[in-house]
Amino acid sequence: MTDISRRLRSTRLNRGLTQSELALKAGLSPSFISQFERGQSDASMSSLSRICTALGITFGDLFRSEQVLPNLIRRRDRRRIDLKQAGSKYVISRPGMAGVDVCCIEFNVGGSTGEAYSHLGKSELVICINGVVGVELDGELQLLNRGDSVDFQSTVSHRISNQGSASAEFYWITQELDLSGRNGAPS
Repeated sequence: MTDISRRLRSTRLNRGLTQSELALKAGLSPSFISQFERGQSDASMSSLSRICTALGITFGDLFRSEQVLPNLIRRRDRRRIDLKQAGSKYVISRPGMAGVDVCCIEFNVGGSTGEAYSHLGKSELVICINGVVGVELDGELQLLNRGDSVDFQSTVSHRISNQGSASAEFYWITQELDLSGRNGAPS
């Protein structure tokens, strides 16, 4: 995750934030931010989401390229984030999709996003592709089977997990909310 760490550090510096200020905005410790930026620590999906929200960027921004890419992304060309024992996350969105993150998550048996968490500024949608995906919202577990979906505001405490006896795959789509109340409305 060295490239991701470098991009987050660069973005933090461009925003004029110290590690302590970013940690405070993201609800993380300054030592974690420091270790992550130096490549001495991995970040969970929860931590990456908090950092991206605090910096005002999307997961897709972490993988931006200076060259103009076509809109077509082949499955084999998706950017992969290793989630260790939990599984893998594939980033489908690209920087041109301002305010929207689209990821395909593959969880091994028992894989999860970790502890339940919440954050400001996003609307989230989870769509089960294969297996049984558990989406815990404010402590209530919703089981999703193939084709099922659930959407929620990111301010709701949430946790996503594989509740089945085989691997599970789901799409996780997040959209930044326009906190002025005009999100999605024509201007």
